[in-house]
Amino acid sequence: MITQLLNKIDCYLHSQCTHQDLEKWLVSNLQDILDYGDKRAIELSNEIDADLVQLGEGLLDEPVFRKHLSGMRDSLTPSRS
Repeated sequence: MITQLLNKIDCYLHSQCTHQDLEKWLVSNLQDILDYGDKRAIELSNEIDADLVQLGEGLLDEPVFRKHLSGMRDSLTPSRS
């Protein structure tokens, strides 16, 4: 599930989908993410969900959300030697 989640994050970061699309995907797939049991995917989903709530409440603006999401994405990308 982490791969699908990262792909959806990339979709958003490359402006191929909106934050609403990301949120819709996350809500639709949350139970699968939980059932799969990948701790990284679960933690990432929780962080994204929390940021989406803040974005929706106007506590976070979209450029900050995008930067935070990019940082989360980068932290999960394996470094190449």
